[in-house]
Amino acid sequence: MSIFRRAICAVKEKKTPLKKQQQQPRSPLTLEEERAAGGVYSANEWSGEVPVIGDGELGYEACYRLLKVLDHYDAGVGKVPGSDVMPLRHADMHLVVLLYNHMLSIYDSQYWCDRDNEGKKGTGSSLLPGQPVPNYYANIQDQTIHRRKVLSLAGLRNLVIYGVEIYHELHKKMFSGDPTLYKQDQGVHKMRNYTGNTVDLDTTVLRANDNATLKVVNVMNERASLPQYATPKEFGNSEQAAEIARVASRELLLRFAKDHGLSKADVKKRKVDPAEITKNIPVARSNSDRGKYPLWRYVNVGQDSFHCNVPCLEDVVGALLRAPIRAAKIYLRMLLTHKGEALKERITHFFGECIVDACFNQKWRAIEEYEKAVNREDSIVTILQTLQKEHQGKLLKVMDCDDSNYTLEKSVMWNLARGRCGRDSQGVTRGITQKDVEKWVDDPAAEL
Repeated sequence: MSIFRRAICAVKEKKTPLKKQQQQPRSPLTLEEERAAGGVYSANEWSGEVPVIGDGELGYEACYRLLKVLDHYDAGVGKVPGSDVMPLRHADMHLVVLLYNHMLSIYDSQYWCDRDNEGKKGTGSSLLPGQPVPNYYANIQDQTIHRRKVLSLAGLRNLVIYGVEIYHELHKKMFSGDPTLYKQDQGVHKMRNYTGNTVDLDTTVLRANDNATLKVVNVMNERASLPQYATPKEFGNSEQAAEIARVASRELLLRFAKDHGLSKADVKKRKVDPAEITKNIPVARSNSDRGKYPLWRYVNVGQDSFHCNVPCLEDVVGALLRAPIRAAKIYLRMLLTHKGEALKERITHFFGECIVDACFNQKWRAIEEYEKAVNREDSIVTILQTLQKEHQGKLLKVMDCDDSNYTLEKSVMWNLARGRCGRDSQGVTRGITQKDVEKWVDDPAAEL
């Protein structure tokens, strides 16, 4: 049940969300161990089309090793890490930056379509790793979508370098959204400087301008014989909207203080004291008003929303620490799994759907959802099924032979699958082995 629905129903019952168990990280295998298991191939054995990125630094084996390193790092970050979270090793960070350089180069050269001053070709190549990224505002039409996507990629690349530092600086201030609490080269200012955008450090508890919200409220009010609202504006100005926001905020404020072990003094200093929520909810006039009240309202053209002064920490972790790593992992998996036109189509779809023009909270959610879809499509079984479908002609020739052990079919399938990666039944991305192929040909329902 959403916070919004819980707030409306708070007079009836209160529910405490269950905490998910943290997954224990796996230790990555070395290249030698993977090769011994039949899951990695030397450059001479590899028959795919993985580009050599950088000065020969990211060929097939390096891409595969880097993917395993990022899997291990990602698993070790934890749900909401403390101040002990560490950045990638310098050598691995360098390779991820090279990968983002490649993304920017590909997007800028092959997926560029605008010819005005803001979206001119070469925007990506002019942005250097570790250097400031021009400010941009998501979904604003004074800049081209090409430019904003290039800036998004450049920002994700810089988070590989600065994301952990920014996270530590926000952690020290208990993730306050008040920009006046940070030095000009730290926290939210550093993120704006090096990514062109920021992560939201508050939680929207009610979007009063949302027609879907208005319909839900009116349906529930009708059942309870309460007044209904003709417009979102009328609802936003109502006492019911304010009370929904207050109830939802109290729950979030109390949970934040408890989870962080805040003293009464800390609660007041961090502006998360439910007792300080006023009847007349303050209205924010600009970003500089963020973080100064436990609950505030933001009204602008097309927007009327209520904000609680605590972030969704999983989104903060996702935006700063996971998003740049997950996007790199998805891109690596595409390079390792697909070839030819299929790879081009995947890369086009990646730039269109995974890298979105939005704030970094939404960037993270888009990457997370895209990865879930990729996980379903890039399983070892799905890859073998796809290869079988695409190469029916070759397979039909050998299926007609008298071959009770399917030796010829296994040989053809292995030649097609050799050098590809996929996710196994345990969720691990690895090279497809000859044993996988043989097991699948013997039993297409087998778990691999």
